[in-house]
Amino acid sequence: AGNVIMDIDEQEIKCENAVRLGGKEAKLMEYFMLNKGKMLSTENIFNHVWKDDEDASIDLVYVYVSYLNSKLSAIGASIVIEGEEGAKHLDEYSDATTERGAKMRKVICDKLHFASLEFQSLDGLIKAIGLPADRVCTYCWSGKED
Repeated sequence: AGNVIMDIDEQEIKCENAVRLGGKEAKLMEYFMLNKGKMLSTENIFNHVWKDDEDASIDLVYVYVSYLNSKLSAIGASIVIEGEEGAKHLDEYSDATTERGAKMRKVICDKLHFASLEFQSLDGLIKAIGLPADRVCTYCWSGKED
């Protein structure tokens, strides 16, 4: 797969650098490498990697693909794992009020042993700063120049 070498026994991917993969990451990467160039459905990937995990959610595919892409970048790989399906849900993943967003944060918290990944709202941030809203630059947060 591109310029990446995978040592299945060591659960490690190598390029300019090397990095170890967790069990599910290794299983997912191996599956991608065996199916190089093929468009795989999210359901197919999920059924292959998480077939024995009754409590798993199909949303794990997106989270773990993100983990793999981060590790591929870290080792200097020239490949990126891409999919069409996940892009349809980006707004949901970034929205704290959606089921997908909540599930994604829970998976990340569980994997990294965090208690929470909840974040501050813009109104909460302005209140915490203690200045009137019209005195705080919020362009980076909202994209609005008011």
